[in-house]
Amino acid sequence: MNSSEWDDDVVQQPSTSATGDTALSNLNVRSFRFWFDEARYESRQEVRDEALPDLVENRAAIEQAKGVMMAVYRLSPGQAFRVLQWRSQETNVKLRTLAKRLIHEVSSMAPMSAAVQSQFDRLLLRVHERIPPETGC
Repeated sequence: MNSSEWDDDVVQQPSTSATGDTALSNLNVRSFRFWFDEARYESRQEVRDEALPDLVENRAAIEQAKGVMMAVYRLSPGQAFRVLQWRSQETNVKLRTLAKRLIHEVSSMAPMSAAVQSQFDRLLLRVHERIPPETGC
């Protein structure tokens, strides 16, 4: 087959073989490209699907550590993340590893005082009363 027989979209194939079997008369290059792109997409999707549980677990640990930092130090979410990031960089420990360890260690600390816990209990039971009514809907 010489180059003049090639088209941008279609590769011409002989219509019959020496035995008389019908061969592919046209191989649509676009179909091949679609199939190839689809196969690559599915492969990437499989990698993402395998990685997703770890990503979710890591994100949850980081968010929990941020929450602890926010409660203890009265920080904003961004400030809490920057503190965790700073400690991670200073200690050369991955942020997710540091966050998971922090959460583990906090859970083994002595409970907060009864006065603080009682104050939080009251807040938890009445916080819904402080939410302004929704308007416009």
